[in-house]
Amino acid sequence: MTTLLNDENHEQRVETFADGSRYKGNFVDGKRHGQGVETFADGNKYDGNWVDGKRHGQGVESFANGNKYDGNWVDGKRYGQGVESFANGNKYDGNWVDGKRHGQGVFIYANEDKGKGIFVDGKPPGQGVFTLADGGIYKGNFENGKPHGQGVFTLANGDRYKGNFENGKYHGQGVLTLADGNTISGQWVYGVQE
Repeated sequence: MTTLLNDENHEQRVETFADGSRYKGNFVDGKRHGQGVETFADGNKYDGNWVDGKRHGQGVESFANGNKYDGNWVDGKRYGQGVESFANGNKYDGNWVDGKRHGQGVFIYANEDKGKGIFVDGKPPGQGVFTLADGGIYKGNFENGKPHGQGVFTLANGDRYKGNFENGKYHGQGVLTLADGNTISGQWVYGVQE
């Protein structure tokens, strides 16, 4: 441990641990408090604010695999507004509660498809809007990140399906209105009209 500044209860120091992790930053009454950087032997890192020994306030958590979270923290957990970026180009921009995606948010895929809605307990929206990079738009219910239940899917070519979905496919009662005005109405089974 190296002490850089000592002013009674406030100090700035560097701590190095046997597991290879390291903390450099401010302390108050012996606890991490204020700005500090924690690095780990595996290459992961947190650079941000601390309160009473926990991540609290604005901070950036970076991972060796290229993933990153930049946002707010409360009592050591992601909380409030934050952006999670993935090495594969995907990104979530939205609200967090207790370390999970929760509330209004947008998930943007590397191919520029976007899912927007209310996330609950870390899961994709139960209801929301999914915009494809090619201009297609789905509005309706989701389950496990796929259209499921009632919804409307407008394709980039102008075709529009309104009805039931299951596991991302037209399934059940629905009406497909083609761009030329013709309609196909009836029962669908996993994307095929009966």
